[in-house]
Amino acid sequence: MIGLAKLLTVKETADLLAISPSTLRDLVRHGEIAFVQRGRGIQRLHLALHPSEIESYIKRNTKRGHLSDDGFLEQRTARLAVRKAARR
Repeated sequence: MIGLAKLLTVKETADLLAISPSTLRDLVRHGEIAFVQRGRGIQRLHLALHPSEIESYIKRNTKRGHLSDDGFLEQRTARLAVRKAARR
């Protein structure tokens, strides 16, 4: 038999990724994370997610480098400077 891992619920996966369940559902809706449909889900899909898919998502979205590489710190510093100048 194929080595099957336990499928994770939306709540378990959201906790692992430190995001809300609604954010996780958005990721699924936009095709960022694959899912398995459990049951019929008449009003809402009952999703289950494979641990390897979660690992894959983390690897795809892991970035190396400094926060300043994307300009975040420079933008924040500029905003703070504008606010400080406005107070004078």
